[in-house]
Amino acid sequence: MGLASKNTLQIISNAATRDVPTVPLTFWCKDSLSQSADCCFWHYIFYPNGGPERDGIHHPCYEYEQDILDKMQMEEMEEDRTNPCKWFCVYKATGLGLTEFVLLWTVWKSLVDPWFSGKEAMIITGPNVDLAQDLILRAKGFLQKKGLGYVDHGAYEVDVNGSRIKCYPSNNIHSARGKPKVSVFFGDEAAFFKLRDDSIVRTVGERYIGKSNSWVIWVSTAGEEPKGFFYDIMQEPNEGSEKTIYERFHFYVEAGLKKDPQTKTSIFTPEYLEQASQARSYEREYLGVWGKNVGDIFSPEGIESCCGTEYEWEANDDSNDRVIGIDPGFGSSEFGICIMQKRKGKKSVIYAEAFERASYIDIINNIRMLSEKFRTKRMFIDGSWSEGIRDLRDKYYMNVQAVSFNQYGEKMLNYAANNIDFQNVEIHPSFKKLKMQLMTIKFNKKGGTDKTRQNPFDLGDAFLLALYYYKMGSGTLAGVG
Repeated sequence: MGLASKNTLQIISNAATRDVPTVPLTFWCKDSLSQSADCCFWHYIFYPNGGPERDGIHHPCYEYEQDILDKMQMEEMEEDRTNPCKWFCVYKATGLGLTEFVLLWTVWKSLVDPWFSGKEAMIITGPNVDLAQDLILRAKGFLQKKGLGYVDHGAYEVDVNGSRIKCYPSNNIHSARGKPKVSVFFGDEAAFFKLRDDSIVRTVGERYIGKSNSWVIWVSTAGEEPKGFFYDIMQEPNEGSEKTIYERFHFYVEAGLKKDPQTKTSIFTPEYLEQASQARSYEREYLGVWGKNVGDIFSPEGIESCCGTEYEWEANDDSNDRVIGIDPGFGSSEFGICIMQKRKGKKSVIYAEAFERASYIDIINNIRMLSEKFRTKRMFIDGSWSEGIRDLRDKYYMNVQAVSFNQYGEKMLNYAANNIDFQNVEIHPSFKKLKMQLMTIKFNKKGGTDKTRQNPFDLGDAFLLALYYYKMGSGTLAGVG
């Protein structure tokens, strides 16, 4: 019927993508002033200007990009594929050109490395489909400039020399699962995937490490909040049983201002940064400060100090003065539970969890189970949860104290802030959600906590309640009749 068979189409595709000029086997020649098109792929693509143009300046491959290349050991091709740095994260200032750098490297590998043939290079972007389309257009632009053949598969995909380069918006991450052969998994702007739980993206990417021995590359500026898998990777230790698998790079303003010794150019100028510094997002986008919503109640330094040490506890140890703080979930908020004990003169968090849309019976049973498991002596509960307080006290004979946030909220905040400032509290590093809520919460106009969808402060309120027990002890607070 005039339609080519699948095999015929494959032959045509292979022929079209492999009919390309010879390209340099070296990505960067380390000579910024080279005027040759054959010394390396960088100068081959950007001949005769020596680099991509921005603000009227043609930029070479800068030192921060060469640092990545050195770790990748790109001096020669590895036959055994045992490169010690195939998995890395780049924490960066905006505008350094690192997305284009990784994209150009991926195109080069597709052209010169037989291992890439027959595999897919996957690029994961944020939910903005325009960004995904733009990356593929830029890849095609590199190829078109030099007359390098490729097969166009539409807005999100291109075939280069038998290697497919395809973009996936993060909100369609499920379509990136189950690929048989993957050469590169590149997450661009990895702190901004806007998923409720973005760890699924990390799971999908790292699955290909064992399945395909893939390169896994994450690149991003600092996120709007100190949370998410990209932030978690930054916090992972360098040693021990839980040490990170990633090589991590941090390139901010200093990297962008450092001049190339040959061209005397830099990607940033003082004048450019002076103008950029007027933006409210400057610290996040250029200095790597996580969180445009950094809170103003608890000091970041104090929180980091309180959350920086690991410690152990035994669930059934009844020799400590333990208390449960409970913040009931109403509407769309979660149900927060925090358990604390006295340890070496400090108040230590030994449990912190939030529950989404849990039933009343399930929550009551969970509280009873936790109280028995951790041998707690008291419960401090938000007084607005009158039904739960009565049932726990009257039906199950729990030692319950209702606390009115209207009456004690400001006092609890002040007490918690002082304890954090003076490092009288310790929060285990595994309680990341509690740390994030404390780090980002702000005062509202009435002097209370400014709760938002991004930070409902459910665990934070449970923490305040549990901690305030050590202020009040067995004293009487606002009860429930």
